[in-house]
Amino acid sequence: MPSLKRIVEFDELKKLVEKLQEEGKTVALCHGCFDLVHPGHVRHFKEAAKQADVLIVTVTPDRFVNKGPGRPLFKEALRLEQLASLRMIHYVALNKWPTSIETITELHPNIYIKGGEYEDHSKDISGNIKREVDAVEAYGGKVYYTHDIVFSSTKLINQNFALLPETAQNYVKQLRSEYSSDDLEALIERFAELKVVVLGDTIIDEYCYCVPMGRVEKAPIISVRYVKEERYAGGILAIANHAAQFAKNVTLITVVGDRDDHDSFARTKIDSKIGSHLLVRKESHTVTKRRFLTSNNQKLFEVGFLKNDPIDSELEQEVIETLRSVLSDADLLIIGDFGHGLLTPKIIEFAIKQNVPICVNAQTNSSNFGFNYITRYARADFLSIDENEIRLPFQTKVGPIDPLIEKLTEAIHCRQINVTLGPSGSVFYSNGAFHRAPALATQIVDTVGAGDAVFTLTALAWRSGFPAEIMPFLGNMVGALAVAIIGNKEPVTKSALIKSVRGLLA
Repeated sequence: MPSLKRIVEFDELKKLVEKLQEEGKTVALCHGCFDLVHPGHVRHFKEAAKQADVLIVTVTPDRFVNKGPGRPLFKEALRLEQLASLRMIHYVALNKWPTSIETITELHPNIYIKGGEYEDHSKDISGNIKREVDAVEAYGGKVYYTHDIVFSSTKLINQNFALLPETAQNYVKQLRSEYSSDDLEALIERFAELKVVVLGDTIIDEYCYCVPMGRVEKAPIISVRYVKEERYAGGILAIANHAAQFAKNVTLITVVGDRDDHDSFARTKIDSKIGSHLLVRKESHTVTKRRFLTSNNQKLFEVGFLKNDPIDSELEQEVIETLRSVLSDADLLIIGDFGHGLLTPKIIEFAIKQNVPICVNAQTNSSNFGFNYITRYARADFLSIDENEIRLPFQTKVGPIDPLIEKLTEAIHCRQINVTLGPSGSVFYSNGAFHRAPALATQIVDTVGAGDAVFTLTALAWRSGFPAEIMPFLGNMVGALAVAIIGNKEPVTKSALIKSVRGLLA
């Protein structure tokens, strides 16, 4: 059979499997990324083919490959074609989901084949292998582990291909000589023990997808055709969700309005592990930012539903009392100040006076431009901001960033400052020393929310004693994962971060 005829759509594969099994034939399934097919894969497929009458292979789509920046090396069409050229494989299909769990449930292969390196489920950070086995055994299928020579595709790719620009490639090479992925994984595991309180503005991100149709004949406006819309939990809700992926104990304090249904919506989007205090701001909308976009995520314009005035004194006192009740045994207070009225001077003053380390991100946006500078937070312990947010308070549009960081340190007495620099990477200032890392993102889908993810994870890292020299690397790894996600559709998970670190440092 010609190799291209072996490549089938998933739904067609399902029908083929059903037909083959009706004919009394046994079907074996292999699943994976298969970014670089090597002798270990060939041996794996040969042994797999001996276990059944028909061997099928499903391949992880590009959008779900999570092996670090620059991966997959080969796009899904090439990976499918590469596998279809191997004679022992009968059919190849592109998977529909991030893992093979749904695939197994849909196809019901007689035998599910894994490499022997996956036999110890305790080494699987995602826990998916155990779920795969459970899915197979649920309908009476069998799992078979091959045992032959093992090569690491990731290590081969890292050694022989330049996945990143030269500066970043050299940085990662040096990092590999000083830290292993196991070292970083152990450091990330420390985040779990932190008791974290997060405080800030709830923002509902609405993405309204449209197709531009042209200019209206009698008015200077663009006409668009509605396609679909999605809502995501942004602002402090996103920060809390990021934190809950790593820390076991997270408490959220925020406000929602009483003029919409976003209270109930927010509760459905908050991680179930989070202890939530959603206080109500009367006669107000929950802050909502409705973005109109084309189908390829180009933003056309934005409409804000918000009330930027400071909250009233009654709600202000309720926030303070809630903070008082949860901070007594907290390890860390994370403040996300989006400038929409929650963080009043009285609340900031109360927070600063508590005996709890404080990490702050104060953002500048179109609704608070010039009025929400990071300089409001004197004596914060850790800051994470972008380049624009450090330049604005000092009215310095261009020039080196280091003197501004030192100036900010003097102004607010904070000696731990992380500054993201977009395509130029990031710099972390710690007790007089500057530590830098280049940008690591290779696929940018949407930058909305990326800074919140970087802020959250660097805050947890700082509090858990992460080495200062690799703080910007961690932040840039998180940023690379976050910009590959539409808005705040989902948080950066521990599994995704560790897999990316393993992929880059292999």
